[in-house]
Amino acid sequence: FTFLASLGGGDAGELSHIEFGAGATALDDEDRKRLDTLSTALAQRPELSIEIAGVGDPNADRDAMQHARLEHSLKSAKLAQMRRAAPSAALPPIAELVLDPAERPVLLERAWRDAKLDAGSAGKVPPPEALERLLLEHAAVATEEVKQVAQQRAQSARDYLRDQRGIANERLYLLAPRIADDDGKLPPRRADFTLK
Repeated sequence: FTFLASLGGGDAGELSHIEFGAGATALDDEDRKRLDTLSTALAQRPELSIEIAGVGDPNADRDAMQHARLEHSLKSAKLAQMRRAAPSAALPPIAELVLDPAERPVLLERAWRDAKLDAGSAGKVPPPEALERLLLEHAAVATEEVKQVAQQRAQSARDYLRDQRGIANERLYLLAPRIADDDGKLPPRRADFTLK
């Protein structure tokens, strides 16, 4: 990547990968800037192809996905409340709903009951912190789902290079997604590039 970096005007280390936040698959401005530099260099070397492999983080990605599921569940409960209160009113999309901290305990209890986690509780509702912990455990994320996030990261990079920067699809190879391990040999939450 050192040679490509000199063609594209970037740093070799910066061109070998892009990084993502926990659970994220969308490109940010820094990612796009790196991909722009990489595409400029690739345009100057049309004989080169690139392999793209997404990497998932079994801990941070799983945790972010569980929290996202919980938030979606709470927003769904709020939307259902709003629909019952005003059946004919136009309601906002679920992504635009904002949860008020004061309503969170009630929504946690509603989600806890909806998930049927109240069996054996003898009618006693645990405190909000315990409800949240139970709901997070219930929102389990499988390793396969973390792999799907890793694959989506590689696809995001490929799609940007192809659709926004005009690199031919035949030069962009998606590899199987990988999961980082605890020994740190494979850095997590990224898309890695290998010249071919």
